Amino acid sequence: MLVATLNVNQPELTNNLVEQISKDKKIKHEIMVLENGATEPSKYSTHISEKNYFFGGGLNLIIDYFLNETKHDWLFVLNCDLIIHGQNFLSMMLSEAEKHDVCQLSPTIINASIEQCAWKQMHNWMSGTTRYVQWIDFQCPLLRRDIVERIGQYPLELIYGWGNDFYTGLVAEELKLKSGVTDKVCITHLNSQTMNKGVEDLDGNVLTPSEYCSRAERGMNEFMKKYNWERFNQFKHNAFNYEYRS
Repeated sequence: MLVATLNVNQPELTNNLVEQISKDKKIKHEIMVLENGATEPSKYSTHISEKNYFFGGGLNLIIDYFLNETKHDWLFVLNCDLIIHGQNFLSMMLSEAEKHDVCQLSPTIINASIEQCAWKQMHNWMSGTTRYVQWIDFQCPLLRRDIVERIGQYPLELIYGWGNDFYTGLVAEELKLKSGVTDKVCITHLNSQTMNKGVEDLDGNVLTPSEYCSRAERGMNEFMKKYNWERFNQFKHNAFNYEYRS
């Protein structure tokens, strides 16, 4: 398993995440810390990009390394601003992914100090199992190699990091592959830490959080209108109105 995270000037959070992940000794894993244009690097840096290519572009750099430089069966991409309990985190996620034969799996997410995720499928429904869903929010996706190979690289319109998760769900559905969220693992997300610290675009202009979100949403919508606008909106509707029934 390759476990990867992007650091953009959040060294303390990134260092803590790596140290928590490293506590799980039950499965063999490689840790990749990509400095995504960071001027405040993590002490666990393994790869460096001089420019910040945002989540979508950074994800493409991770995928390029995963597919072309490793033989790992699984890619686990974690936001650097996640709080986890590490002793069994990797092994439980892998066990659930293999048990339920999913090509992508997410833990449930608790947002810290703000409203909970609008996508109710990402909440913890206390089911004690893994629930099949159409797509997973990309805060902490565990991705099987076959879906990563099919994606290859995410399109430029998704460079800001909105829509990569919907696109992966749409591709999985087309391939008749399963996606899941497991109520057996729950993590905390310290939302928007990097964005709130200030992010520059590729031309060096500082973006406010609202400007960033506007660009991300515009890119996502432009791509989805070309790809599968109707199904994309069905995915959004179903996730927003999700209810678990045993």
